[in-house]
Amino acid sequence: MRYVSSGLKILSLLGICLLLGSTTEAGNKPPVCASTTGTASYYAGQFIGRKTASGEVFTAKGMTAAHKTLPFGTRLKLTNLKNGRSVQVVVNDRGPYVKGRMLDLSAAAAHRLGFIDDGLAQVKIESCAQR
Repeated sequence: MRYVSSGLKILSLLGICLLLGSTTEAGNKPPVCASTTGTASYYAGQFIGRKTASGEVFTAKGMTAAHKTLPFGTRLKLTNLKNGRSVQVVVNDRGPYVKGRMLDLSAAAAHRLGFIDDGLAQVKIESCAQR
């Protein structure tokens, strides 16, 4: 249930920001961003070459993520809170299915964030939406 509430929290924050947004002088609205923190893990191995929940073929070299509720195609900026490394990923799968984890990442994303050896990382998750 915790996974659903964290995903809904991000979507709710984006929705509220969209409703309250203001225009710039040129009439364009800047993107609205929301953030939260959570535990990320990564997956590869037996999943390589299989279809993700979105229908895409999973590759460990892609910059992708699995999340329980965020819409497929959602772009996220992740920052490892331990070392400050950041990466951008796209949600294309569902999961993780382990209690206490918010995201499952491709091995490439985990490598760039610097937590391949640890297996888990506390990350800041930022999502921006265009208005």
